[in-house]
Amino acid sequence: MRAEDAEKIARLAMHEGWEVLVREIKVWQDSHVRQLANSSFENLQAVGRLQGEITALQRVLDFVQRRAERIEKGD
Repeated sequence: MRAEDAEKIARLAMHEGWEVLVREIKVWQDSHVRQLANSSFENLQAVGRLQGEITALQRVLDFVQRRAERIEKGD
């Protein structure tokens, strides 16, 4: 990733809108987890889809957090 792109990602993490998005992502993840815990699935593809969405959403959160931490450290 280019240094200027990493800085943009880090600035995103500092913006108040990012916190709103994080809360919404966590709501979506929690909803998916509840579906997995409380539903009876006949189709295992639906389980995989929900698990994949949970993982993908977490990867976005982790990516931005890692970039912000690297910029703070001066990497």
